Amino acid sequence: MQQWDIWLLQAINGLAGHSRLFDLAVDTILGIEAIRTLPLVLCIIWLWFDRDTREDRRQRLAQMMFGTFLALAVARVTQNLMPFHPRPFVTPGLDLVTPYGFSEKRLHEWSSFPSDNAALAFAMTVGLWRASRPVGWFALLWTLGAFCFPKVFAGMHYPSDIIAGAVIGWASVLLVAWVLPPLASRPLVSAAMTGLRSRRWSRPAFYCAMFVVLFGIVTLFEDARHIARGAYEHLIGGEDCVVEVRPVSADSPDCQ
Repeated sequence: MQQWDIWLLQAINGLAGHSRLFDLAVDTILGIEAIRTLPLVLCIIWLWFDRDTREDRRQRLAQMMFGTFLALAVARVTQNLMPFHPRPFVTPGLDLVTPYGFSEKRLHEWSSFPSDNAALAFAMTVGLWRASRPVGWFALLWTLGAFCFPKVFAGMHYPSDIIAGAVIGWASVLLVAWVLPPLASRPLVSAAMTGLRSRRWSRPAFYCAMFVVLFGIVTLFEDARHIARGAYEHLIGGEDCVVEVRPVSADSPDCQ
């Protein structure tokens, strides 16, 4: 582990334990996803329905949504494929302070690197920045204060985990923005999109899909992340492994 990573982690975590009210406020932010994500989602809705919004702004917001999906997928796959990286608060020798109200059972079985929360938040931030500079500044400050600081403060992530997630989110949105416009301009794809837009149900279907995506963002795709983790653990565990519920003895295998 790089010394600067540990030094910055301990410096931020060193703020914990001095004020019960501040620690509980940070713990509340960590425990309720909507507190962190809802302001960013409201920015998306505001920009989308703003009277002065042009079509290119809506295209950038749509690209951001695709990029958010990609960023979260890349972060989760990276977590699963790389060697397990323990959370700082369960790593011995770091001498971290446990904030008031923080449960050490939270996410201790999930790998720390990279931060999928940071990947999602920075993907949204980059997308909002591309759509509106003032809103982008707000999104950046909110992401740093509501996503990044609490995670390091509570010892749930190293600063390098946050930086890696930020790079994934930034790169995912820019990749989608680079790939989608040329793809949409191809004759076959353009004709298909024109045909879909001409359908009476196209607009209601689009806003239903948009609602599902925004709801997933507000909940940080918690259900999808747990399903993906369960599917991954099933695949690496093998199909021949059947778990039986029975009394456990010292010489009984856990799985047969």
